[in-house]
Amino acid sequence: MEYRVVMTMAAEDDLRQAHGWYRRIHHRLKDSFVSDVDWAIKKLSTQPLAYVAQRKNVRRILLRKFPYALYYRIEENMIVVFSVFHSYQDPLKWQIRVSS
Repeated sequence: MEYRVVMTMAAEDDLRQAHGWYRRIHHRLKDSFVSDVDWAIKKLSTQPLAYVAQRKNVRRILLRKFPYALYYRIEENMIVVFSVFHSYQDPLKWQIRVSS
């Protein structure tokens, strides 16, 4: 079964900010970041249970080349990504999103 992956508005905003950061550094870095995120989304769509639950049924997939993780929940036949999280940020950022 392949799951549909959707991003919350907050996760889309996280992604835009990271994308803009890497674009300002170098266009190839931006392209590599986009490719890494696409890889993670594809993995989530086909193997969402492969990643360990972190808290309250929230799972995390790490990007391969960048210090980011996608935090998500499995909801029926859909994967909901609610945070694109830089590993140096305060973990309360994604934990607050879980609570709301």
